Amino acid sequence: MDCHWEVRGTISGTPTAPGNFTFTVTARDSQGSTGQKAFTINVVNPVVITTPSLPDGRRGDSYLFGFGATGGTPPYTWLVVSGSLPPGLSLNTNTGVLIGTASAPGAFSFVVQVKDVLGQSATKSFTINVTDPTPTTPRSPRIH
Repeated sequence: MDCHWEVRGTISGTPTAPGNFTFTVTARDSQGSTGQKAFTINVVNPVVITTPSLPDGRRGDSYLFGFGATGGTPPYTWLVVSGSLPPGLSLNTNTGVLIGTASAPGAFSFVVQVKDVLGQSATKSFTINVTDPTPTTPRSPRIH
């Protein structure tokens, strides 16, 4: 008679370094019989958005800013997952570059997500304050 038993165990803890880690689990039954199986765990650094904040902009001026990220497995994909970019700006999903010319003043809040090729992701909230250009006072002609 052939018997099959399922044995469950738990691996717990917090990884302290990335890499592929191979180990072998040995199970022994009450009669001294053993079985072994090799396993590999791939530990990756989590994806983190490293950009602390965004510079303010002015309506009518060019805006160019690149988001930064570390960890995970590049290349990354970037998305705005909630909120709104200032009108006239767009986010390049492949490079994480925010580019354009803001066409309206205001405070624009949005959430950016970065995702690596393994599907790990991180999100972070940002706000861009867009102001109107400072009006210039026309100069009066000089009378001599």
